[in-house]
Amino acid sequence: MSTRLSEKVHALLIEEGLNPDPMPETTIHTPNDNEPNGVHSEENVTMLKLPVQGKQGEWVCIVRVFEQTERLLVYSLLPRDVPKSEREKIALMLTQINYGLVLGNFEMDLSDGEVRYKTSMDVEGIEPSRLMLRNLLFGNFFSMDLYFKALMNALDSDRDVSSLVYEAEHPDSIGHFDLVDDVVH
Repeated sequence: MSTRLSEKVHALLIEEGLNPDPMPETTIHTPNDNEPNGVHSEENVTMLKLPVQGKQGEWVCIVRVFEQTERLLVYSLLPRDVPKSEREKIALMLTQINYGLVLGNFEMDLSDGEVRYKTSMDVEGIEPSRLMLRNLLFGNFFSMDLYFKALMNALDSDRDVSSLVYEAEHPDSIGHFDLVDDVVH
């Protein structure tokens, strides 16, 4: 690749009017399958942090770019951790949501209750277009926004999580939008 992947992502976010905050570059150790005896290789990871404002709420996004292996991970973080007493309920809700997702998935850290939506892409050997990168980023934002209100309501109420998921996936079914009245009048 002629331009570093992290530079392309940063430029795209700026062009889209988002305000990425570069975080210190880190080095991770990963197993090297080509080496015997569990030899690990080091890889530089560039991270960008940015606020995202959706229709349903606001959250922080972390973009992790693995320069050597040319991988990109996008995490949208739910702004509240799930209390220990609610983790089983939310884990079941996330499983229900994930079952129908095409791009990405929700995940929860059971040790601290952090919930995030993850999308990722491996671009090794190809030059990712602006559209490919934009689709990865904004696909992530769209999915987090789609389920944001349902997740927050699940944390704040005793409502049935299946009905919250249904309402998120079928917004027209809950009577907030009347096409004829909104378009004609």
